[in-house]
Amino acid sequence: MIDIKPDHYYDNVETGIPVFRPTMNQFKDFSTFVESIVSYGREAGLVKIIPPKEWTAALPDLSERLASVRIKTPIIQHIRGTKGIYTQTNIESRKSYTVREFKTLSEDSDHRPPSRKGVPHGPADPLPRRKRNRKPTTLQTDAVPMETDTDSLPTTPTRLQDDTFSMNEDSSDALVPTSTTSSATQSPNRPSLATIGSNIVRKHLLRRPTSPSPPSRRRSGPTTVQDPFISLVPEAKDDMESDSATAKGDNQTRTKDIKLQDQEELEPPVTDYKVVHGEDYTVEYCKELERNYWRNLTFVQPMYGADMSGSLFDDRTSSWNTQCLGDLLSRIDQNLPGVNTPYLYFGMWKATFAWHVEDMDLYSINYLHFGAPKQWYCIRPEHSARFECIAQGIFSSDYKNCPQFLRHKTYLLSPTKLAADGVPVNRLVQHEGEFVLTFPFAYHSGYNLGFNCAESINFALDDWIPIGRKAESCKCISDSVQIDVEAIFESSIHNKSESASQSRFKSKPTKKATDVEMKDENAPDELLNNTSRRRKRSSASREQEADELRPSENVTTISRSTRSKTESSSKPISKRAKTDPAKKFDCYLCPIQDFDGEMLPTNNGKHCHMICAQYIPETYMTGEEEDEVVVHVEGVPAARRRLRCFVCEKKMGACVQCCKGKCIRSMHASCAEKSDMYVDEVLQEDGESIEYQVYCPTHDPRQEKEREAEYKAWKDMMQKKLKPGLSIWARWNDNVYYSGVVESIFYDKLNCKIQFNDGYAKTVTWKDISLDKKQPATGSRTAGYVQRG
Repeated sequence: MIDIKPDHYYDNVETGIPVFRPTMNQFKDFSTFVESIVSYGREAGLVKIIPPKEWTAALPDLSERLASVRIKTPIIQHIRGTKGIYTQTNIESRKSYTVREFKTLSEDSDHRPPSRKGVPHGPADPLPRRKRNRKPTTLQTDAVPMETDTDSLPTTPTRLQDDTFSMNEDSSDALVPTSTTSSATQSPNRPSLATIGSNIVRKHLLRRPTSPSPPSRRRSGPTTVQDPFISLVPEAKDDMESDSATAKGDNQTRTKDIKLQDQEELEPPVTDYKVVHGEDYTVEYCKELERNYWRNLTFVQPMYGADMSGSLFDDRTSSWNTQCLGDLLSRIDQNLPGVNTPYLYFGMWKATFAWHVEDMDLYSINYLHFGAPKQWYCIRPEHSARFECIAQGIFSSDYKNCPQFLRHKTYLLSPTKLAADGVPVNRLVQHEGEFVLTFPFAYHSGYNLGFNCAESINFALDDWIPIGRKAESCKCISDSVQIDVEAIFESSIHNKSESASQSRFKSKPTKKATDVEMKDENAPDELLNNTSRRRKRSSASREQEADELRPSENVTTISRSTRSKTESSSKPISKRAKTDPAKKFDCYLCPIQDFDGEMLPTNNGKHCHMICAQYIPETYMTGEEEDEVVVHVEGVPAARRRLRCFVCEKKMGACVQCCKGKCIRSMHASCAEKSDMYVDEVLQEDGESIEYQVYCPTHDPRQEKEREAEYKAWKDMMQKKLKPGLSIWARWNDNVYYSGVVESIFYDKLNCKIQFNDGYAKTVTWKDISLDKKQPATGSRTAGYVQRG
């Protein structure tokens, strides 16, 4: 490791994002440098690195390489929302662009950034015209003179290109292929399934890799007529009017080849990809663009050439080359696009990447090759749990459908909105030629300030291995990443565990560790009582207690039922309650005023029950034990306040819903406590905060176990008593039981074929069969059968 400190902090704030300016000697080894600054990155969540001038000067020119790049199926971003809360929908465009075309598109009046105050924009350059190739057509014998025929030749605007070109599968996504194993006939819409280690699955929509220099297309068939005044051959009309599907397919293939060949002949090297006036992107101008971005976010949908497999680095760049970083992920022998092989991103003004953390909570590196700057937002890891809590409350329906919904990268919350909810957001502007590194658990988002090109890839250090073991992935999207850490990095884990055991053997226990051990031995009852009263605390309170008593990282869920009335009455009264026992307050979050629970003040001058603050996801407590205050009560969404409690039947305060599947029952926290409902205390990833999950009586896990046992007993009884020839009563569609005889029994399907006395035969499930001697009442439940929840 090397001794390196930040050159400065962005915005000159100590809690901001550190910016490093390493020397060439410090910068030359990627892993050593990153391990040296990891303490800063873990705290801030994101760092910026300005490479030394010697490294930047040695980079090769990209002009000729960019000429062969094709931006296939860029996404059009539709953003909807208001007041700092937005959702993003990405729709793939069917058109393919060259770099020059994409740059020209980003500079038109709809997609270019607003000019600086007092500096008007110049006229937008038109899109480059491509050479038009006309199909030969048959000439009439009485053709008009050439002078009049040329005036009637049709012309096509450059922007209205043929779909057959834009969907051509031979055009390249990027310059350098990241995988050589893809089949030439593999469909880009078919997910590729890969197994790594003993249990690793990577599902991704792979783009076909292509060679750095796409071969020139050669057209077979009639010779292209370059001069429009030359007579057109008559055979082509027969081909175009032919009804044969094969002939049509051949013509379409020729058309695509001709267009691509002519395009490559006309496309000169892209030499103007650099920012012309990079010094114009001053701090003031970037802040002006930021204000304009959030005011006009939902207007004019930007286009983003995102997630293009490939790299603009080559073998001439030995250090900080995204294709060969030499990190832990290089041990994976399967290409995972964007994870261990790089992605390219071509952006324009307002092209956005929403709030997210990296797949498997990995590190990431982003290099801006050229173009306009990129605006970043980052939330420090210490505030990640708070941010997740706010997002879960705002997008509650999405959270209920997928607990990892933030990995969908479709949710936007403005820094102003988050700051109002108690989550500070750091800003950073990345200019061309600069690196940005993100660290595990750091939520980040941002947008582009104009046309640019960036390259990104994930990486992992040794300290990521315990993080990767616990990392969760989204189960509802096809391209989520799952890595079997144990199988792939077994040697690193083994070496790390050996060094850790040796250090524990050599070191003596500290006084703090001894105190914790004495607590566990001498006061188990006290710890048990405290478990039932665990509170959601702010990050400041958690930091003070983390070193003294940290919960075991192996325990992820603590299941319990709510306290009984005896336990509630014997609960110690807080010091705050003792100071003024005669004064009573109304709870801001529930209408139950006779509930015997501790009351806490809120940040809006009201009061609420401590248990209400614990159960409501949007609220939490901050401050010392004697001066705790419930904050963010104003952040409880209106939808939660409109819920009606099924216990007290009042639509007041704020309710929580049963967390069982799609159950719509809701209840106040105090009503749930008084009704002795089942509650799960789920320990979050940070190992400190707790989420309370309430179950209604119908879905009480304790009762479900009882019902499961009764159901099993009933099924065993039916298996023993049902025999062919047995007289039974079977329920018909009108809920009336009719007598019949068992013909055959299907034990695997739990049904029987019944021959009724009127001669009709039907297959009936066991739950509709009664073994009673008397005819059961209409609509009655079969004796002994228990409906499982």
